[in-house]
Amino acid sequence: MKSNLYFFLFVIFILPFTATAQSKQYQKLDGYYVTDKFDKCIDAAMGYTESDKTSKDPEPYLYCSMGFLGVYRNPDKYTMKKYPDYKDPLRKSLSYFAKFRKRDKTGEQMQSNSGFAEDLKGETIQFMNELLDKNDKTKMAAYSREIAKAFPDDGTMLLLSGTHLVLSGNVGDGLKTIDSSYKYLSADTTREYNETEAACLSKYFIL
Repeated sequence: MKSNLYFFLFVIFILPFTATAQSKQYQKLDGYYVTDKFDKCIDAAMGYTESDKTSKDPEPYLYCSMGFLGVYRNPDKYTMKKYPDYKDPLRKSLSYFAKFRKRDKTGEQMQSNSGFAEDLKGETIQFMNELLDKNDKTKMAAYSREIAKAFPDDGTMLLLSGTHLVLSGNVGDGLKTIDSSYKYLSADTTREYNETEAACLSKYFIL
């Protein structure tokens, strides 16, 4: 009888405290992000990714991705001379977003953060267009592989990735990725594409 009482008290008092404590951890990361302290957001989030207690949680990887996208968007503030560890921030943002997706088993976090996903997609599409204009095949290939990992179920992003792989000389992998993109695009006939996505699809279908 006493054991049941102790268990009841544990559920009532201890479990809510544990959930609140974990929530507060990630509220700190959110506070850094919304106040544009992207360096502190990244450093704190990385600490959670390296901890045995939180390394399997998707949120720290998401905040790393968000922080690096913030760095990418503010190159005057986050100069490479002052922040050498933040080199190639968009690629790092994609890489951490892929790690976030891998740990988001149910997809709930992805759904809750769809706005950020769209921001990351938009910046990535624009950046890849610039790489194409420069014909930077080395970066085209490297980024393409990160894109495919970050957006493995997005037909538009897979088409972007696959086309750049082909154009950078990685024909076999590129054609496989393009084939996957067609499968997702043909299966999702009711989806409405925004202006950036529509322009991307039109351009890379032609290429």
